Amino acid sequence: MAAYVFPLAVKLLLARENLYVLTDEDRIRCLTVDKILASPQWYEHPDAEKESEQSAAQIVSKTGLDLMWKRAWKAAREKLSG
Repeated sequence: MAAYVFPLAVKLLLARENLYVLTDEDRIRCLTVDKILASPQWYEHPDAEKESEQSAAQIVSKTGLDLMWKRAWKAAREKLSG
């Protein structure tokens, strides 16, 4: 998990000093840290007993899709109201 979080921590510190601009991927990865830590299965296992258990890759993918949908809905609402 340190290999996942450490680069994000560095990027966040650089962004705070205006030396780096976070990408969408960076934001998605930041949003997934807690979800991945809470998941009992960090990697995809073909014999996973519970369908509710998600690997880190599935969590990142779902979070990215959720973020894209939120942006699309926001853009649509702004277009309709403006």
